[in-house]
Amino acid sequence: MLDASIASLPCGVARRMNITLEEFERDYLDKLPVVFSDLGANAAFRDRCDRARLVQEWGNHEITLSSANSYSYDKERTTLAHYVADMMGPQDERDGRHTFYHFGDHQPSFTLLDAYVLPRVHRGQTPSLSWGLAGDVSGVPFHVHGPVYAEVLHGRKHWLITAPDERPQFDPDEPPVHWMQRYLAGNQPQPGLMQCTLQPGEILYVRLPIALHDCRWCLSLSC
Repeated sequence: MLDASIASLPCGVARRMNITLEEFERDYLDKLPVVFSDLGANAAFRDRCDRARLVQEWGNHEITLSSANSYSYDKERTTLAHYVADMMGPQDERDGRHTFYHFGDHQPSFTLLDAYVLPRVHRGQTPSLSWGLAGDVSGVPFHVHGPVYAEVLHGRKHWLITAPDERPQFDPDEPPVHWMQRYLAGNQPQPGLMQCTLQPGEILYVRLPIALHDCRWCLSLSC
C-alpha cells in the first residue's frame, strides 16, 4: 500500500534526542530542519485532542476550513462535528480547490490551544499557534512559509522539504499523494528532496534563511 511504502522511506532529516538549547541554536536554528523525538510535553493536550472527545466538547464550535491547494485562498465555515463526520475522507480524485481542511484561522473562543505546551527549545517572539485535523491520505501540495515547530499528536504525518533554490515541479492544485505516486515510481525526480514521517509526540523544526518549499500529508488520521 502507498502509505506503507511512504512510511518505510528513510528519513532525510536529522532526529535528535536530549538536545540542549545551545546545541539547537548552534546546529539547527535558522539553518537546518530537525526532528525532536523527545521534546513533546503534551500528553494531556493529546488526550484532549482525541476525536471522540473533540466532538463531545467542541462539536458545535464553528471552524474555518481552507482549500487544500498551495495557496489556500478559499474558505468555508462549518461545525467541527460536521467536518469530522462528513469531510475527513481520503483525498483521492478531488483536487485541492475542492478539498477543504481545518488548519489555522482559529477564533478566540477556541480555547483548546491554551493547554498546548511549547517546545522547550522555542525562543524569541510570541508564537502564533495553529492546530489542524485531517483524515487518511490527505494533505497540501508544496508551498512556502517561514519558521515552524510542527508537532504530531495523533496519527502520522509525512513531510517533503526542499531548499529555496531547489524549487520542486508540481501542480499547486494536485493532491500530493499523486505527486508521491509518480516519485515512488521514478517518474518525478526531485533534486535536494528531504522527507520524513513523524509519529505522535515528535516535533519537526523547519527554518531556512529565506524560505522553503514543503509538502505534507497525513498517512493516518492526524492532528
